[in-house]
Amino acid sequence: MELSIGLDYLKKTPDCMLRTTEQAAKICKEGGISYVDYLSPVTEDNWEELAHKEAEMFSRVGIRVHQSHAPFNRYSYVEEELFQTYMLRSVEAARILGATYLVIHGDEYNTFPRDTQDAHAWSKKFFSPIADLAAKKGITLAFENVFEDDNRGRKRYTSSVEDLIALTDSLNCVCCWDYGHGRVQYKDKDLLALKQIGSRLACTHVHDSYYGSDLHVPPFFGQIDWKSHMEHLKEINYSGMLSFEPVYGQMPDELVTDYLRFMKKIGDVLKNYDTI
Repeated sequence: MELSIGLDYLKKTPDCMLRTTEQAAKICKEGGISYVDYLSPVTEDNWEELAHKEAEMFSRVGIRVHQSHAPFNRYSYVEEELFQTYMLRSVEAARILGATYLVIHGDEYNTFPRDTQDAHAWSKKFFSPIADLAAKKGITLAFENVFEDDNRGRKRYTSSVEDLIALTDSLNCVCCWDYGHGRVQYKDKDLLALKQIGSRLACTHVHDSYYGSDLHVPPFFGQIDWKSHMEHLKEINYSGMLSFEPVYGQMPDELVTDYLRFMKKIGDVLKNYDTI
């Protein structure tokens, strides 16, 4: 297993001045991680040009985009037709960047005005053109497990592992297991839920959580039983990435490279944890 990290996190700074994608990529390389989870902007008119420029930059710096994360229409909303356009662009942008997987949240249906009973049928219809394009472009769609979040006023289809499997299988796709989401949704039954995914597991989002909150803290900073999870990956001969997904906070220049080296060390421990 190799290590990867969400590159957008490394672009954030405490003074709100974003680092460039190239600066973040170089920091990643200096910190000892050569694979990233990244998608170039797909809402811009020149999105295709941006993808090509960033692909060239990654090649020059020595970074490979292993997986990309499609946008989600949850925290800010655009009309459904426009959002599907962004999703289709994401497939092509991921291809240009050289990604193997495009990770997708499967909870894009909205219970208003739709009834929740229609969630699977609507989701299959919405994602079918995206899955078809991905197959043509050589990109594998990976549906990510999410957790139920009633506070936002809408149910989340695919928050149950059964629904996640149903949608994944109906579109001939694979799964991305988000360890933090699994902990929030299933608590100490998270490994049992992951085991139901079986051979559908193709990629990951690695972070920890505690107190039932989606905190995106590093492994060993929360309550996940990482030893048992790593033993499971060995049992199923998982050969994909362990892809860190930090979200909150911003690292100053004085700390960001050391932070990457620390995360790499955590990853190295995880990779060998089944033997400890």
